[in-house]
Amino acid sequence: MALHGLEALLTAWGLPLVTASCFIEGDAAAMVGGALAHRGTFGFGEAVFAAALGAFLSDQFWFHVGRRIGATGMVRHHLDRPVLARLGDWLRRRPNLAIIGVRFVWGIRIAGPTAIGAAGVSPWRFLALDLPATIVWATLLTGMGYGVGATIERAVGSLHLLDHLGLVAVGVGVLSILLWLLHRRARRRAARPS
Repeated sequence: MALHGLEALLTAWGLPLVTASCFIEGDAAAMVGGALAHRGTFGFGEAVFAAALGAFLSDQFWFHVGRRIGATGMVRHHLDRPVLARLGDWLRRRPNLAIIGVRFVWGIRIAGPTAIGAAGVSPWRFLALDLPATIVWATLLTGMGYGVGATIERAVGSLHLLDHLGLVAVGVGVLSILLWLLHRRARRRAARPS
């Protein structure tokens, strides 16, 4: 496909792709949406909306899966992981904060809403708290992607779309690794006996 054709394809289908990708994966998809917004493929607000929509629909889907089949052996096996046991404790002590915070905890994008649903949280409560959390999440991650795109353009100038997206992917990967390392370091510090 010619470069011009790819640009036209992303202009026509980029937002639905961001939505679908955020339903399936999340962070990287929202950042790529931000980078495409920086390039002018679509607007920043549209990219935020597409990312928030996909993430919100995913959260709602997995929450309702947890409510419906949370007691089954397959789901129980995954919910017995230590990080989700801590989420259960958090839900008992500070349920609203847990519902909002699970959107920002890396690595439990599917399991978090499923665990909250299995814990018997009201669907209306989850919806009311998840919606603003998802909008904030989408704005932050799309903004990070926009910033990565702007940084690349400042550093190397204007590039062809595929070259630009390749560098964005590298930038998003490096940023993700750094965030993961910081998260891991914080978890190790929290796990040390006082």
